[in-house]
Amino acid sequence: MRFMKLALCLAAVCAGSSVARTPQSELTVVNAGNEQGLKYGGTLLSRPFGAQLVDTIRIVGTYGSARERYYLVEGSAGANCPARYLIVTARPGQPPALSAPFGTCGIGATVRPSGGGLMITVASGPTDRLPIRYLFGRAGLRQLDLPSHSLTVAAGAPGLHCPAPHGTIATDFAATEFDRVLPVYYRSSGNLRHAEIAPDTLRAMVASLACLSSIDGEDPTVAKAAVALFASKRYGDASFAALDQVASMSGSDPQMRASARAFSATMHYFVLRREAL
Repeated sequence: MRFMKLALCLAAVCAGSSVARTPQSELTVVNAGNEQGLKYGGTLLSRPFGAQLVDTIRIVGTYGSARERYYLVEGSAGANCPARYLIVTARPGQPPALSAPFGTCGIGATVRPSGGGLMITVASGPTDRLPIRYLFGRAGLRQLDLPSHSLTVAAGAPGLHCPAPHGTIATDFAATEFDRVLPVYYRSSGNLRHAEIAPDTLRAMVASLACLSSIDGEDPTVAKAAVALFASKRYGDASFAALDQVASMSGSDPQMRASARAFSATMHYFVLRREAL
C-alpha cells in the first residue's frame, strides 16, 4: 500500500510538472484572406497595421518574461516604405494588445530592455542611417527623437527649398515623406506637452509640412494632422512664427516662400475652427 501511494504521488508530481512545462502561446504570422495577419492562441489579429497597408509581416523578436511578453512586428510596404513596426503585448489569460504602428519607413530595428520596457532604435528613413529611438513601456509608446527632414539649405544662403519628388508620382512622394516629417507621436496634444523640439528643428518641420501641403493640393490631410502642433500652447505660436520666418527668407526659393504663406493661412483657419468647436 505504501508503494502504491508513493507511485500515485510521483504520478501526480509528473503530471503537474508536465502542465508547468506546457509552452505558452506564441505569436505567429498567418494568412488572413488575401493578406497576412497575426495569431496568438485563439485570437486572430487581422490587418494589425490598420489603415497602413503592408505587403508582408514578420516577427523580429520576442522580449520580456513569461508573465508579460513583447513581440516586435515588422510590416513591409515595398520600396517606398521598407519597414513599419508595432509591438504586440501578450499576458497569460488576456487577449493580446497592439501598439500603434510606428517608424518612419527606416529599416534595421534593434531592441534593448529599458526600465521594464523596450528601447527600439530604427533608421530615420528608407535611405537614411541616422537613428530614431522609441521607448515602449506601461505608459505606451513614446518617440524620443525627431527624424531628419528632407528640406535642403542652399549653399551660401540662409534659405530652404522644397524637395522635388525625385521622379516618383508627387502624391506617393508626399505619403512617404509625411510620416517622416510629422510622426504620429507629434500629432497628439498630450504628447506635445512633453516633447522637446529645438527651434531649428521646429522650423524645418513646419517648412517641410508646408511643402507637403502644397503637393497635397485640395486634400487637407497634412493640415488636419498638424492641427495639434499649431494649436498647442507650447509650440503653436512658435510654429506660426517659424512659418513667417521661412516665408520671408530671401535665400529660399519662391515655391518655398509661397508654400509657407499658404500653409500659414490654412493652419490659422484650422486652428480657429478647432477652438470654436
